[in-house]
Amino acid sequence: MKLTLFILTLLLAGKPTLLQQTSTKTISVLSKEHELRFNIKIINKEEKNYKNAVNEIINFNEMDLKTIKNDIIKSDAIRDIFLSHNSLKKIPHILDHVTYLSYLNLSHNNINLYEANQIVHSNLRVLDLSNQRTNVILETEMETFEETEDIYKRLIFNTTKIRLPNLEYLNLCENDLSAFSWDFNLSFPKLIRLDLCKINAIELESNFFYKISTSLRVLHLENNHFRNFTLQNVGEITSLYLDGNIVETLFINSTKLRILSLYNCTNLSNGIFETPYLEQLDLSRNDFGNRRTDGSIIRFERFPSSLKVLLLDYNKLAYVPILTNLQWLNELSLCYNMIKFIKPNTFMYLTSLTKLSLKGNKIERLEKENLSGLEKVEYLDLSKNQLSYLPIDWASSLLNLQHLNLNSNQFGSISEMGIYSISSLKYLFVRNNTFNKITTLEIEPLPDFITIYLA
Repeated sequence: MKLTLFILTLLLAGKPTLLQQTSTKTISVLSKEHELRFNIKIINKEEKNYKNAVNEIINFNEMDLKTIKNDIIKSDAIRDIFLSHNSLKKIPHILDHVTYLSYLNLSHNNINLYEANQIVHSNLRVLDLSNQRTNVILETEMETFEETEDIYKRLIFNTTKIRLPNLEYLNLCENDLSAFSWDFNLSFPKLIRLDLCKINAIELESNFFYKISTSLRVLHLENNHFRNFTLQNVGEITSLYLDGNIVETLFINSTKLRILSLYNCTNLSNGIFETPYLEQLDLSRNDFGNRRTDGSIIRFERFPSSLKVLLLDYNKLAYVPILTNLQWLNELSLCYNMIKFIKPNTFMYLTSLTKLSLKGNKIERLEKENLSGLEKVEYLDLSKNQLSYLPIDWASSLLNLQHLNLNSNQFGSISEMGIYSISSLKYLFVRNNTFNKITTLEIEPLPDFITIYLA
């Protein structure tokens, strides 16, 4: 939208009155930064940022190293060592001379994780062993499924010579692994986060949660081959990520789990959550709209009533599903579905909702009945729809609405947005509509101290 801006603030000529001194409207072109802060997404407070902001580092990445002398690095100041994308076949014994090392990156090498590699360090907090090229099972080496399955069962991560008493984060992604050594929890007694993405896993070994330390809180199992997934005992895990698996049936029993991500699990048809304290659930990209049977769009026996954040993006949903037992839900995202019409009283049970995103749908019109029950909503995203006009009372039930995103619709002017009666509005996004100018007459009826984002 090419916009000619006629006025930035409403100030009349001459001496300002008291009203003019205390009443301003602001035009801004910095919308993207503000929008990102309000995107509805899973936020995991356990997922620490282990990258050190300012520290002494050694960077040997991409130097085609095959070996490293044990005493090449001697410094108590070194905190991070990067040895990624080399050709190391053994884990170098360089840790004895870097007492306060915190981060060691050995990803993308040729280290054999099935052999006993010695790693001993009292202060190391992060170890990245992802993508060791020698661990990939080549399809040409497997003649039958039975042979493949037999080989897979023998791919055990050998930790018998690893002792890292303060390690918090271990990354083993993109290695072919089927099990851990019996002493895994002795090697990593304080582990908080474990990444096992793309390890070609078809199941979790039955005693998996008995081998890992009870300190583990975050488990990443994305993009594996889990089909029927049952977790009766997940230890103290609070965050579980199963994105990109071929899960069909899911049963989870845990009183500790707070975050569950099932993004892009397109075969998912039945899920039972015995998770009474689950707070955040991502069910995006599961194609629910194309698997609608018996009048039910989402075929789950029940959602945990404790949910606070629910993501249902990219599911080809034609209607907003009726969510009856989620009285504590704070944030709901239905972005990029195929919703054209919202039935009256659809949201009547979501009495605690504060953020709602309907971005990227096909909505052409809204009436006040469509949004009834959303008295607590503060943030509403209607961007990238097909709206060209909204009646003056469409938002009459949105008593606390502060952020309204109407970007990328078909409005011919601000006056066609039906927003003059929303006295609580503080932030209005109008980028990429069909008008190319804004006049003072359109801005003047808006609430005081509002910010209008044009780009």
